[in-house]
Amino acid sequence: MKIVTNKKIYIPLLLLVAIVSVALFYYTRQDKHAFQIEVVKLEPSGYGYKILKGKQTVVYQPFVPALGHKQVFLSEEDAVKVAQLMRDHFEAGENPSVSKDDIRKLQLSGYKE
Repeated sequence: MKIVTNKKIYIPLLLLVAIVSVALFYYTRQDKHAFQIEVVKLEPSGYGYKILKGKQTVVYQPFVPALGHKQVFLSEEDAVKVAQLMRDHFEAGENPSVSKDDIRKLQLSGYKE
């Protein structure tokens, strides 16, 4: 019994394997953070943030935490700094609280204690 190999089949098969491999690589890299950050524009001026896991909001933070009074973030960048710190705590399995010392270290612009 003679086995016939067809070289024409190998090239499309190799291309298919390569395409699937690249697609899987990009799909797995997209979810490098289990928690996503969404900056929220607050009226009349200011920012807050949400931390989401999938489509579920885990944290909604319209004010700078740990100050003891309600003050919005003055810039989108400041909101992102604090949200990233909180997300890092969540992903490390730590308590996601933010302290006054954390706020000082992040050097947010224009906040009042």
